[in-house]
Amino acid sequence: MLLVDGYNVIGYWARLKKPQSAPHNGGWNLTLPSLDRLLLDDLVEYNSPKRYDIVVVFDSAGTGSRSDHVESYLGLGVVFTPSADLYIEQELRRIAAEGQRPVWAATADRAIQVAATNYGANVMSTKRLVEELKGSRAASATLVGEWNRQESSRRP
Repeated sequence: MLLVDGYNVIGYWARLKKPQSAPHNGGWNLTLPSLDRLLLDDLVEYNSPKRYDIVVVFDSAGTGSRSDHVESYLGLGVVFTPSADLYIEQELRRIAAEGQRPVWAATADRAIQVAATNYGANVMSTKRLVEELKGSRAASATLVGEWNRQESSRRP
């Protein structure tokens, strides 16, 4: 399982950071705004073929919501919660108690990194995840370009 600190990744990656400057209607909607979708689309592409069960966690601060809102996006779990840090830490604790599977936490937040280590989880820095996402995007672009070249050479 890979738990991703969503806004932490968005805040790190310049490609995703720009659209974040203005919240919707004074607070973040509990739907998927376009910049969240960019990250989620990149994670879907990165996870194909499937290597992880990925759960992306977003803070819902400013929305007035006091409970978790969970949805699915193309096979990813997406959670909006009042505190992404607290949610990720609780999931790390729960998964460690089950002892059933390896877990990774992708974040630059030092407190979550320490909690992950304490619960026996692996830590993937935000920088590393972004590098892997960029690599996945580049590889996909190369494959699509090659396929397009092959298809165009087949047509008269």
